[in-house]
Amino acid sequence: MHDYIKDFKIYLVTEKQASDMTINSYLNDVQGFMDFLTSINTKPYLATYSDIELYLNNLLLIGRASSTIMRNVASIRCYYNYLICLGAIDQNPAESVKLSKKQTSNITYLSDTELSSLLSKPDITTNKGLRDRAILEISYASGMKASELINLDLSDVNLSFGLISCCGNKNKRSIPIHKDAVKILRNYILYVRPNIVSNDNESALFVNLNNGKRITRQALWKIIKYYSRQANIEKDVNPHTLRHSFAVHLLKNGAAPADLQDIMGFSALSSLDVYLDIINPEPGFLLNPE
Repeated sequence: MHDYIKDFKIYLVTEKQASDMTINSYLNDVQGFMDFLTSINTKPYLATYSDIELYLNNLLLIGRASSTIMRNVASIRCYYNYLICLGAIDQNPAESVKLSKKQTSNITYLSDTELSSLLSKPDITTNKGLRDRAILEISYASGMKASELINLDLSDVNLSFGLISCCGNKNKRSIPIHKDAVKILRNYILYVRPNIVSNDNESALFVNLNNGKRITRQALWKIIKYYSRQANIEKDVNPHTLRHSFAVHLLKNGAAPADLQDIMGFSALSSLDVYLDIINPEPGFLLNPE
């Protein structure tokens, strides 16, 4: 059977007038299903409802967001409807896929007001307060994981360009931070860190006030929880909360999902679905396995 995926792209552009993001998502979804069919030795034009159900259940088992699964259904259904229009097949195997209500996201993130209150609590006239404010600012402004933040070295910071190099699970990435965070971080590096670092050979960016060595994951959690209580935030605030807040706020302000994917170190764009569900809440559906 002819590979119609390239023609399908033209159809999405000309007939559906879909956005670039939608086109890329649909093509990736369809290609993923085609690859799956190849893995089970099934020709695309011979795919059945059971094949699609099995594929979607696999997506569910590996933790794909419900919105991603719903979009895959739409993508596959659209693709096969296109093939019907061409006369390549007679019936759409995705037409009878059963769906049920999608669960809503349960991630915790801070509102703009809550975030402002949190950041205002450290007393920046003290060494501890300025260090803690820098930690809070960078944790939010970079969207880093807790492990990435505590492993930052002084050499990872480029204040002139407002960049921080972060080493994640796979590759090192450069993260731009806003000017307010740069200012706080500069003051910490110039006026606090030299006074509390254990020795000149210490490479860690954020160090413990008592021993001058790299802060621990436990210390980071304690710092964030302490100031969240000071700010009277009722939510359970931790490093993940600031990472989630960073993603939600950037998307709300119009950041491109592909750019945010790179900044946060996600290997797949679908990892952002949990945040996109918050930005554009729509009644969604999830495959209902029998």
